[in-house]
Amino acid sequence: MHHILTLTEFHPLALELVAAHMGRREVGEIAADLERTPLPALPKGHMHGDPSSRHQSLTRCLDYSWNLLDDDLKRAFASLCLFADSFNAEMLVGTFGIEDAQERLDQLYEQSLITRIVDAAGRGRYSLLRPTRAYAAIHFDEMMDSVALRARYVAFYSKLVVDNRGINDLTKLAVLDDEWRNAIAASDYAEAVEDVSSVDYLSSYLGEFLLLRGLWSERERLDLRAVESARRAGVREIEARALSNLGIVYRSQGRWQEAIDCYEQSLVIKREYDDRVGEGMTLNNLGMVYQSQGRWQEAIDCYEQSLVIHREYADRVGEGATLNNLGAVYQSQGRSQQAIDCYEQSLVIKREYGDRVGEGRTLNNLGMVYDSQGRWQESIDCYEQSLVIHREYGDRVGEGRTLNNLGMVYQSQGRWQEAIDCNEQSLAICREYGDRVGEGQTLNNLGVVYESQGRSQRAIDCNEQSLVIRREYGDRVGEGTTLENIALLHYAQGDVTVALDWERQALQVLETTEDTRAIEEARGLIAEWESQ
Repeated sequence: MHHILTLTEFHPLALELVAAHMGRREVGEIAADLERTPLPALPKGHMHGDPSSRHQSLTRCLDYSWNLLDDDLKRAFASLCLFADSFNAEMLVGTFGIEDAQERLDQLYEQSLITRIVDAAGRGRYSLLRPTRAYAAIHFDEMMDSVALRARYVAFYSKLVVDNRGINDLTKLAVLDDEWRNAIAASDYAEAVEDVSSVDYLSSYLGEFLLLRGLWSERERLDLRAVESARRAGVREIEARALSNLGIVYRSQGRWQEAIDCYEQSLVIKREYDDRVGEGMTLNNLGMVYQSQGRWQEAIDCYEQSLVIHREYADRVGEGATLNNLGAVYQSQGRSQQAIDCYEQSLVIKREYGDRVGEGRTLNNLGMVYDSQGRWQESIDCYEQSLVIHREYGDRVGEGRTLNNLGMVYQSQGRWQEAIDCNEQSLAICREYGDRVGEGQTLNNLGVVYESQGRSQRAIDCNEQSLVIRREYGDRVGEGTTLENIALLHYAQGDVTVALDWERQALQVLETTEDTRAIEEARGLIAEWESQ
């Protein structure tokens, strides 16, 4: 046995592979086979104890296990290298047409070439450790039909994401939760062979799921790949769609100018090809960026143009989304009844089409209007319904933002601890998913709660952190609001001169926006404090 330990150089995985064969072969036989297993040529300057020696010992053991497999099992094992994440027998049948897939997986598991996990539903899934996958990839590339097998893998996952598109079916979401990493690997393979259509499918149909789960960097990578792939191939329609999708990612991250650039480029192409439905969707998205920047009239113009197109082509889903966004602009302008009308129309459409995730987001917005009107119980009811939906569909980003808003209602009612609890939960979610825009909003609101409790220093700390984020993302309305909060805190402490400095900064920022109410309030405060 010590001889085997020496041959494997005590590598844990190598020992596990040897142990898998114990009981079926004698120790002496295993040692003899290991001695006969050829090693690759040693690198120049190789010394015993060099880290590469452990790689050699692992390769020796993997070669030993490989040589014990029959040809069909070798083929199955090598093909598994294409999976970036766990897989099951059904995936092998679909990707490679292996009918006795479960039997093959059982055999490979028994030989410790793959690992097995059991998910919460009691289903078994398998995976390869990193070094085992790399080893399998070497043999896969040597297979005569490796190109055809990669193409089958890409085709299977392209169809899988199309069949499971949408974010309102929990069964489909469960499939994508299991398979999204494997689908991204399919996009890698598709790009390598310039399969533009598959790259487009994988980007377009997986994208909404990735945003729902807060997987922004993965979504950005897919969309960038789709844009570049389409440009190389000169497929303008796909380029326009990919640019619009990429704009959604940038908008979600608060990267406003990058989002605008994407949408404007997309609009040029969609108008060139008379893609009116696509034009309507892109105008809606562009309006959302303008809204976030406080450019409300430009946002309204985009939404109204978008609505005309949606209604012209009976695009009820698009109409519902745009009405929701138009309501948010009216809300920002203090036009509460118009906002409520838009939200209620949007809710009717979203419920009509079973858009539960969209319903949750619109309920959140409606709750904000009721809060601004002092209709607190109605606001709480909307937020609680919204939270149920967000949690049901795993919309963690939406959950964080609704918790933030619910905290504001509790703050208005003087329910300080409940407000703090909601804001701290929201903050944890925002940081977990890298939602910097949401983090800035929540820190601002948490500062307001601490201010109401007389905890001035805690309030200033939160607002200063919020200010950094809002400046980082060019949120001018938010920046102005936070600057004014800091001014009010200093005023409450009797530091009128310092408060005036902060309020003047707030006014300077707000005057670059269309928030006329906030501008007038800031001017009024400055005049009042200067007269003291």
